[in-house]
Amino acid sequence: VGDFNGWDPNATPMERVGTSGFWSATLLARPGRHSYAFLVDGTTLMADPRAPRVKSADFDGDASVLMVRTP
Repeated sequence: VGDFNGWDPNATPMERVGTSGFWSATLLARPGRHSYAFLVDGTTLMADPRAPRVKSADFDGDASVLMVRTP
């Protein structure tokens, strides 16, 4: 979930990638800086361990940062 989908837990569901243990989602995001987090078990927001972090303005905790450049 993230500011790119209004923090809607149903807007961008992730799908398991085979038996690798990885999950993936594809989305269209406008150019700019976006904050996001993983929604675990439908209740816990967790920052992406492989992305830069910021304090979230939308919830109490850390969020991750996604930078989208203009094509």
